[in-house]
Amino acid sequence: MRNNSASHGLWALTAPPAPDTVPLASDTAADVIVIGAGYTGLSSALHLAEGGARVALLEASEIGFGGSGRNVGLVNAGMWVMPDTLPDTLGAPFGERLIEQLGRGPQKVFDLIEKHGIECEVERAGTLHCAVGRKGLQEIEARAEQWQKRGAPVVVLNAEETRRKVGGGEYSGALLDKRAGTIQPLAYVHGLARAALAAGARIFTQSEAVTAQHNGLRWRVSTESGSVDAEWVIVATDAYGKGLWSQVRQEQIHLPYFNFATGSLPDGLRKSILPERQGAWDTREVLSSFRLDCSGRLVFGSVGALEGIGRIRSPGMGSEIVAQAVSGTSGCRSLKPAGSA
Repeated sequence: MRNNSASHGLWALTAPPAPDTVPLASDTAADVIVIGAGYTGLSSALHLAEGGARVALLEASEIGFGGSGRNVGLVNAGMWVMPDTLPDTLGAPFGERLIEQLGRGPQKVFDLIEKHGIECEVERAGTLHCAVGRKGLQEIEARAEQWQKRGAPVVVLNAEETRRKVGGGEYSGALLDKRAGTIQPLAYVHGLARAALAAGARIFTQSEAVTAQHNGLRWRVSTESGSVDAEWVIVATDAYGKGLWSQVRQEQIHLPYFNFATGSLPDGLRKSILPERQGAWDTREVLSSFRLDCSGRLVFGSVGALEGIGRIRSPGMGSEIVAQAVSGTSGCRSLKPAGSA
């Protein structure tokens, strides 16, 4: 992507192609301007267009260029903070309303995938939030209690049960969230784009918003080669906002993040690691996430910077390790979304 075949690694190699789009090349009008072609921007464009709104989406680079096309692919419910923290922080009724919406998030994703026939290697076996040590076990037990009182289908597993689900390791337990699952992240964002276009939204790539003017009634957002006039603007740039939308980026904590994947594992090994196809993540502050893709590759992601990575073969392992350099910035607000793991 963006003339760099390594930028999205395995995801770019295995995702269906993005739909054809062009830069904005003239002046036009819409009801809503959406800035950014990631999950938030494309979902907004899709739902607005389905509701009859005229939508013009501006993307500075390509569909799924940012974090939406570079994550491990866990579809989690809730946030990294405890469920009770949001009502305590935001107050009534907003805290509980947000928790309810976040809890339904995975089902919304799966419904969109089914409705629009999005090919993205979806697995609905849940996720395992693996506890590291006694502190981690206490964390997932508290998290389970807080979700269960809200009716969520979450279960605490002991160390032996976790070992069987993961295929090894020394975790002290795990929280199995049956609402959750995994997807191929870039394939999903490409599918959202196709659905949004089919609903009537217009998507302009290589079209960075460089100016925005508001006359009290309407917005005019301009790129280098055109402009869009609309009543509303949705800024969906997340940590990649810059220039005109730099205030969004300034609200983020910026972290380097990487993914890598093995080659397809031998059948025997594949059946012993995450045999039920859950995605997994842990309770460490610098967490690790891992899962299998549909071809039996073990995909791993964590916070950190990998440099000088290409394609290497691990001696004696018999399988190629494909480093997919998710070298961009990962951004998160002080209340961090679990679904971005």
